[in-house]
Amino acid sequence: MNNKIKDFVNFKEKEVQYSFSLSVVIILIMHHLKIYDNFYAIQDMIIQIMETVLGGIIGLLGFSIGGIAIIVTLFSKEEIISIEEINGENAIEIFLNSYVFLSESIAFEVVCIIGILLCVISEEKLIKETAFWAISWVLIYHLLFNIFYLVSLVVNCVGLYKIKQIYGKLIKSEEAFKNNIDDVRIDFLLSTMMNICKCSQDEMAEYMIEFVNSRKLDNANKIENYIKSKYGSKRDE
Repeated sequence: MNNKIKDFVNFKEKEVQYSFSLSVVIILIMHHLKIYDNFYAIQDMIIQIMETVLGGIIGLLGFSIGGIAIIVTLFSKEEIISIEEINGENAIEIFLNSYVFLSESIAFEVVCIIGILLCVISEEKLIKETAFWAISWVLIYHLLFNIFYLVSLVVNCVGLYKIKQIYGKLIKSEEAFKNNIDDVRIDFLLSTMMNICKCSQDEMAEYMIEFVNSRKLDNANKIENYIKSKYGSKRDE
């Protein structure tokens, strides 16, 4: 998580900009409504709101953990190799670390909310106003940051799916290209053998079928049909 701490205050990122702006607006609204002055009058409502937020945050934690499982199963080994060849080593792992960071951040917030909730429920005297607004802003900012950070990860997941489709097509294209090369190589060898042995393509196909039948393979019929379709004479069609 240490390498990701800077994400909390990286104003180049949209989630930080949105979280900061909205948290300031919410604090101004709370100040206008005199939440601090009327704290004890609305204490029960504040407790209910915090309990609701706590339940929602725990749900986000489960969602972030599920996101890790989705990403792990999304890419095949071949796709991961292709992605890292182009985007650098550990490209997928770096993205997964974002989910780990979010999970740790949410878990930390859950602990903070539980602690503050216990303080609100207790009969302890209300803290000084400056500390109250500072703690309120940090808590609200952290909550909004986690929400917008999760949204950005969801957007990135959609992008990853599109990348998966692109790399999947590239891999299939490479496999098709390799198969074409193999076909050319095999056809060249067969052509050379026919010239050396002075036999026709039909005769070569018959020799190949006899060889396949002598091996007693489970899929001999399928191989025989392929040989006939590729190397047999037109009258066999």
